[in-house]
Amino acid sequence: MTIKTTRHRNDGLRKICGCRRTNWPKCPHGWHLNFKWKGKHYRLSLDRELWKHVESKTDAQAEAERIRTEIRAGTFRVQPEPSTPLPPPESPTLEQLGVEYFKRYINPKTGEPLSRDEQYRWNLVMQAEVEMPTGKVRLGGLLIDGMTRHHLQAFMEQQRVSRTETITDRKGITRECRRGGVISTNRCLERLRAFYTWAIENDHVVATPFKRGTAATVKLQREYERDRRLQPALGNTKTEEERLFSAASPHLRALIVAALETSCRLGELLSLQWHQVRWDINEIHLPASKTKARTQRDVPMTPNLRALLEIKRYDLTGAEYGPDAYVFGNAIGERVGRVMTAWRATCRRAGIVGLHFHDLRREAGSRMLEGGVPVHIVQRMLGHANLATTSRYLKTIRLTMQEAMRKYAEHRPSCKIVASKPGNAVSSMDPPASDGAGKTLQ
Repeated sequence: MTIKTTRHRNDGLRKICGCRRTNWPKCPHGWHLNFKWKGKHYRLSLDRELWKHVESKTDAQAEAERIRTEIRAGTFRVQPEPSTPLPPPESPTLEQLGVEYFKRYINPKTGEPLSRDEQYRWNLVMQAEVEMPTGKVRLGGLLIDGMTRHHLQAFMEQQRVSRTETITDRKGITRECRRGGVISTNRCLERLRAFYTWAIENDHVVATPFKRGTAATVKLQREYERDRRLQPALGNTKTEEERLFSAASPHLRALIVAALETSCRLGELLSLQWHQVRWDINEIHLPASKTKARTQRDVPMTPNLRALLEIKRYDLTGAEYGPDAYVFGNAIGERVGRVMTAWRATCRRAGIVGLHFHDLRREAGSRMLEGGVPVHIVQRMLGHANLATTSRYLKTIRLTMQEAMRKYAEHRPSCKIVASKPGNAVSSMDPPASDGAGKTLQ
């Protein structure tokens, strides 16, 4: 049996290092040329022959071809050994390598490039200036192998406190936004940690500042589980759900109803198209490509949701939208990208503080559980792979707990309190007193 092997032909151009062949175009080591002419072997280092470091493969191929031409013509002369060794190529900065990272990295779970939110977190780290013993240091200007755990800890100390800043966006609109906080800091550090993992895999660096050996040197701050839900009516104040509906636009109101009826994520709702609405079997089909967990999910339609979709399936002229039009799109069925500005404005008009759109998903799942839906069905509705995630996700409000205890008190065995002596109450269900020998005391 003959085993065929693939022979790589690079015209004698190669690198003498431990990096994989596929990583040669981007690893920092020097190029070498191996060329045979008229029985004589030439084994050359391009960096030594040119007295400079050749970085890109294209430049190395051009220089190698020039040397081959001189060898064939007999005009090539081997350069003498330089008096001082060439300095090693300088490592790129975090900012420089970050450009390549966001250009080339593909999320293995989604198969897509990193999102705009991840780019925002990365820019926040790159622009941060931390106070070090030698003075202020901008993290983006550090060399890739110059980042230490001390820089990371200084960043954590600086960003952990929430603050409000006034910024001017690209449209020239000045507004206030929140910066910092435990969750924001943790997400920024998680992106930086993933970047160093990628840099190690691609031979840009040999170690990460997040670890020393197998021990973690930087630990993220503890996050507390979010338990925000829609609040009930207090006194003369309406419920938060009623106030949201009163203050929201028709488009946002429809999204709120859909979130409460389906427990879907905002991105899943905004990407919903009419061909996913299956009227015949009364469900919404969510393919794996449109869910966060990349698993297919089929969500039954409640009567409220079906009535809403029956109204939205026709455009302003009375014609039915096509199958590729977006359910929660604009007037002509085009996709709407983001609704966060409208959501924040609605919460301000309604006088609601601290409510995120994603909290409606928790509200929907908790209502299902409180309404008697088995927890494993709620898990499938939410699209969680693990039941433990669903258990942590769902929160019960105080009124539900009080109602449950009221029902429990109605069905528990009755217990009457009988007074034997002043200040000494005895329950009628307590066992009779004994003298220790098994005889009951009268």
